Amino acid sequence: EWPQSAQWPVAFAGFSGGAKRSCLVGAMLAKGRAVNTCGFYLSGMNHDVMSEAYKQYQPGGNFLNTPIWMSGGDRDPIATPNLVGLVQMSMRRTGFSRVRLERFAGSHQIKRSEVRLALQWFRQVGGF
Repeated sequence: EWPQSAQWPVAFAGFSGGAKRSCLVGAMLAKGRAVNTCGFYLSGMNHDVMSEAYKQYQPGGNFLNTPIWMSGGDRDPIATPNLVGLVQMSMRRTGFSRVRLERFAGSHQIKRSEVRLALQWFRQVGGF
């Protein structure tokens, strides 16, 4: 009913295990060009599923330019600051060129203001 919806920008987001799943779903949909992906918001993520999803689903080289906002608490016992930093480095080694890591005061949680900032950043770098 909305043929223009294929061009609408879509951001994928998730927290902890949901962040990992959003990487998989985003890569699957990007392969078939089912959506116009404008960015990923990944919070509390302690394992690089994005690189694995890229290798498995092979959504194309342009997918590596997708903005990725990573967010993590400075006292997170699950996605420790060290682990989140390693995830960021792993994504960059894969070839993702726009991986931004922001830390906040807190534990294993999502910070709502970070979501708003990430969406603004997606618009700035992606031109949406």
